[in-house]
Amino acid sequence: MRIENHIDVKAKPEYVWNYISNPEKWLEFHPMLEKVEYVSEQHQGPGAAFKTTWRDIHGHERTEEEKFVEWVENKKLSWVASDGNNKENRIECTLAPLDGKDGMIRVTLSEESKDFDKPNVRIYAQGITDAVLSNLQKTIEKNSHSSSSSS
Repeated sequence: MRIENHIDVKAKPEYVWNYISNPEKWLEFHPMLEKVEYVSEQHQGPGAAFKTTWRDIHGHERTEEEKFVEWVENKKLSWVASDGNNKENRIECTLAPLDGKDGMIRVTLSEESKDFDKPNVRIYAQGITDAVLSNLQKTIEKNSHSSSSSS
């Protein structure tokens, strides 16, 4: 089962890509992420692997192994996340220009998991996805304005 949401931002795809393709930058906008550690020498592109440490709403720490599996520069990024308990989710983020809206792009974040057939898990995951996108939008808008005003 799949969850999905999107935001529309006024920014260049390269600017947004810099945030979504760098797991260490996720710390700036993911409300539950506490630590990112690369486990591969490669940090970009398919095969780049990293470990993430999360804190859930109950305060429990969770660690996942994640790996980029698809990388289309400034357009699409996919990765898999595994908790080590035979559970693997696939996450995808796409960037696409909005027709007729100069300088606007749509950022779509989706996640697939077998666990999403359980309503409470799906609702919880959708809430996280929504928060991540909302925070990403605020981060992009705040930082793009400050970087353009300092130029």
